[in-house]
Amino acid sequence: MAAADSEVLSTSHADKLTEFARRGVPLARWKVGVTVLLEKIAGVTFVNKLRATCLFEADFNYWTKLIFACRKMKKAREEGGLPDNIYFRAGGHYDDATMTKVMFCDHSKIMRHPAAISEADLGECFDRMAHPPTSLAMQSWGLPKKTLPR
Repeated sequence: MAAADSEVLSTSHADKLTEFARRGVPLARWKVGVTVLLEKIAGVTFVNKLRATCLFEADFNYWTKLIFACRKMKKAREEGGLPDNIYFRAGGHYDDATMTKVMFCDHSKIMRHPAAISEADLGECFDRMAHPPTSLAMQSWGLPKKTLPR
């Protein structure tokens, strides 16, 4: 909170994080998370009705969002690594996307082509942790290096 009100402290903090990011060295505090259980339905505290969420440092969340959600996704779109989403349009229906997914999986199985489908909203807070594994998976499947952030 003190750094947010001080231009000198906030600049120092930003410079430090930038240097760690450039070198690819994670901060020790980024390796620690706190798991909390949230009620899915207000007032219902049965264990099977709670949702577990792992909380990380705010600067780590912002860093992963900046690198993966903003820069990497923008670069992938610019380089043609991501197709336009044809199912999210006015008048569209989720049945079209579901049927396409089923047909894709059936074709992959029949032709014995390795394939994977991932469903993650990479812009929302709770799914930001999906960026690093998604990036590694895409690289292992041959995503062109030019789509990676520089």
